[in-house]
Amino acid sequence: MTETTAAPVAADPAAPVVAPEPKLGKPKLAKAKAKAPADPNAPPAPKKEAIPRVSPFAGKKIYLNRANEVIGADGKNPKRPGSNGFKAFSLYTDGMSVEAFLEAAKSIPVTTKTGKTKPVGDLADIRWDLAHEFIVLKDA
Repeated sequence: MTETTAAPVAADPAAPVVAPEPKLGKPKLAKAKAKAPADPNAPPAPKKEAIPRVSPFAGKKIYLNRANEVIGADGKNPKRPGSNGFKAFSLYTDGMSVEAFLEAAKSIPVTTKTGKTKPVGDLADIRWDLAHEFIVLKDA
């Protein structure tokens, strides 16, 4: 015995077969605008002017002498409370050398997003704070 499957029968065999309408998603406005021809008589778009950097250290390397320079902090912590930067900035004391700051930073380990452990502060933090004028370095 062979099984045969019958084709589905429409409710009304005389009714015309109508294909379902395709689903239309949201129109892509960016593509539509890109395809639209540009007006040849329109004036060109104004160019944006570059904003000059205000930091005196912009584009310059800051070289630190660990033994001779001393950190002078005014006591106000500009970093967001609870952040690692806040913890690092709280280590600054007036008259502290850069080397002493790096040693103090080693005593507070923090975990990075990748799971590695590192000191809470390093030379990059000192350079950042110096460039943003949060601290001042003086000769010892």
